Amino acid sequence: MSRMCSWCLPLPVIAMAMITSACSSSSQPVSVALSPSSAQAIDQGQTVAITATVTNAKSPVAVSWSLIGPGTLSNSTGLAVTYNPPTGILAGGQQATVTATSDADQTKKASVQITVNPPPQIPFQTLANGSVGAPYSQMIALAGGTSPFQWSVYDGPIMTGYKVAVRCQTV
Repeated sequence: MSRMCSWCLPLPVIAMAMITSACSSSSQPVSVALSPSSAQAIDQGQTVAITATVTNAKSPVAVSWSLIGPGTLSNSTGLAVTYNPPTGILAGGQQATVTATSDADQTKKASVQITVNPPPQIPFQTLANGSVGAPYSQMIALAGGTSPFQWSVYDGPIMTGYKVAVRCQTV
């Protein structure tokens, strides 16, 4: 009898340890990521679609959206939102931060910064005369906008009724 008790006593302890360890499996922490994840630069009039991904949260998975800075948020769904820049004339670049906070764990959040630049404008400027058959180079001033810029020469009517053309003078 003493022999039987020496090996029977650990069995309930081992069984209890196995049951307890199976019941106490720790869940992974909730995390939030945004796409786009890096800072964005846009021209006024453009928008940014932002999507959140929440991992390790129980259903339903959703986030709360917030905005610090100019502009508004629209088209908000559980995991997506659209940033709309401010309207009106901007004197210079404006900064906004859009944040998604997990509804499952409000300590988990992710943010993306957005720089809104005024639309690109080419102020009136006088260009130097060129000569027929000679290479011509002239710097053009530009205000506002978000680089990189692409340029081309257009020869045709524009909405204002004026015509853009290349004028050549014979010297």
